[in-house]
Amino acid sequence: MHQLINPKIFPLARKASFMPLLALLMATFILSFAAILTKLAEFDLGPGATIFNRYWIAAVTFSLWESQKLVFPGKPEQECKSSGHLTINDVILFGIEPLMTFICVSLWAISLTQTSVANANLLHNMTPIFSTLGAWLLLKQQSI
Repeated sequence: MHQLINPKIFPLARKASFMPLLALLMATFILSFAAILTKLAEFDLGPGATIFNRYWIAAVTFSLWESQKLVFPGKPEQECKSSGHLTINDVILFGIEPLMTFICVSLWAISLTQTSVANANLLHNMTPIFSTLGAWLLLKQQSI
């Protein structure tokens, strides 16, 4: 049988399983329907209610996911060592990021009511390009 990765060169390749690839494919499949399902939900609810429902369902799901660790404790996790020193700038950036994400998703939901799913997704998926351009223009950051 032909192997794509030589286990002599990459010893961890023998331990690799099929599950990460399957999880990636499932996530891609599910996310590909996000815009279509959001557009369908907007026929009844509107963009604001659709995004609100999306966030509270995610919050409940992640809360249940985290609470299962209390019911079924596994191996003790290693404690994360932090420097213990946050600046006010860090706190401001940590506060602005969720707000900007909410604005981005809300505008995407509104754009689904005004244009096609393809155009709305094209603009929504260009967020990293706009973020990089904004960091370069406004924050004067450059790649190393």
